Amino acid sequence: MLMQMAFFILVPVVTPHHWRELPKSKSVSVRFLKLVQSIDARSNCFPSMHVSVATLTSLHLIYNAPFLAPWAWIFPLLIALSALYTKQHYFYDLAPGAVLGWVAFKGFQWMWV
Repeated sequence: MLMQMAFFILVPVVTPHHWRELPKSKSVSVRFLKLVQSIDARSNCFPSMHVSVATLTSLHLIYNAPFLAPWAWIFPLLIALSALYTKQHYFYDLAPGAVLGWVAFKGFQWMWV
């Protein structure tokens, strides 16, 4: 989280307003997405914290249960796709987010294993 916050402060990438515009619909999904967007600041764009945390979680799962490796990668992939679909991130925010999750995992291994 500290590495992520450092990026948000030192390299604030902001999504433009038009990127996150939603339909005028009052459906439950649109209202929920508006709530998510109100909580998640437009400047918290690069790298994707969604993908970094999902990657870190998957790496810990694979480390502790290697037989789940093929299935564990589905989680960060679905998180990345949902971050694109809900316009929380651009495509180029995703890979650096995954790298950041990997770096955090390597830091964990260095300190604790």
